[in-house]
Amino acid sequence: MHRASKTATAAVAIFALAFPAPVSAAPAAKLGAKCAFVGKTAKSGTTKLVCAKRRGALVWTKAPAPKPSSPTQSVPPVVTLSTTAENAFRAITSAAAAAPKASAALDVRRSPNATGPWVEWTVTNLALAVNLWAPQYLPSSPLPQLFFTEKDREWFEQQLRVEQFAERDIAAQLKQFDDFLGNNMTWAGATGSDGHVLNTYTRLTTNTDVDRNYGVRQGPPHEWTHMAQMIYRDKMPCWFTEGSAMFYGIVLASTDATDFWTMRLQLIGDRFNGSTRAFIADIPSGGWPAWLEANDVDYDHSKCGPNGAYAVGAVLTEYLVSLKGHQGVVDFMTKTGMDGYTWQSAMVEVFGLSHEQWLVKADAYLRDVQQQVGS
Repeated sequence: MHRASKTATAAVAIFALAFPAPVSAAPAAKLGAKCAFVGKTAKSGTTKLVCAKRRGALVWTKAPAPKPSSPTQSVPPVVTLSTTAENAFRAITSAAAAAPKASAALDVRRSPNATGPWVEWTVTNLALAVNLWAPQYLPSSPLPQLFFTEKDREWFEQQLRVEQFAERDIAAQLKQFDDFLGNNMTWAGATGSDGHVLNTYTRLTTNTDVDRNYGVRQGPPHEWTHMAQMIYRDKMPCWFTEGSAMFYGIVLASTDATDFWTMRLQLIGDRFNGSTRAFIADIPSGGWPAWLEANDVDYDHSKCGPNGAYAVGAVLTEYLVSLKGHQGVVDFMTKTGMDGYTWQSAMVEVFGLSHEQWLVKADAYLRDVQQQVGS
């Protein structure tokens, strides 16, 4: 999400994710009480509840009794709330399963305080992304992966110096560390300085509940997707840069379609930047087309993501994947990066949509997704 300042030498973009850790348990589910997102399930005693939208509000309702199966009935899809979302999920997981195993060397460095299983599952979650994006990005030398905690500022600085980061970029990284410290955050980022690149995974909280947060789970494949975007990023709109990384992160981190749907609903129901409402819950001033025009290539990438691009861009990437699969996204990025192309002209060539047609399609899909979000 954050971009390094450009210098005469090659500078590498900084993309970062920060997510607040949950600080308290959710209130017990009760029939008629408020709930977080459509489709979430819970139990109240022996009664199974499901979160549903009733009269504009999300409330716990009694889950319908399962219908008895019949040998003549076909098995419905695992995800029934959105065929488009499920088709996109299937397209990416199929592409990942078919991708040849890549041999990307990872230089995993764990600080003395980075204990527990989170390092191992982070590296494991990277594997699918490494394989999927190997044709676009495969490091020729071991790529440093730094794991550290709120106690490891000095260790972090030392690692940046080992990697020969410029002083200005070391200062920027330490400032970001200090800004996040005490805010109960986790932080993942793909960062670099003068051609030296590394990934960071930071736990600035002692709350282990953070491991179940969708933002933390999707962090590793999200950041690797940014690495694959790197040579195209300067011509990509904000909503696609962060949104596509978020979409791929959630898909590749999920255990199955139901898990993907759960994380997706958490994303589109999230309240970024301290907002009291989910970003997608309201049509922005001027409408979605105007918002997309404002979040184009020239948008300040240091603010891209929490401004709504995580959620909006993820569901729009989902829509594009449903049209042309993973290869469509690859072709879109590749064409955009070519001389003489813009992302708008690439959209025409790859997806057959003029810019005006794209804005209409995007607006319609976002309005449809809004029905899945509570206030």
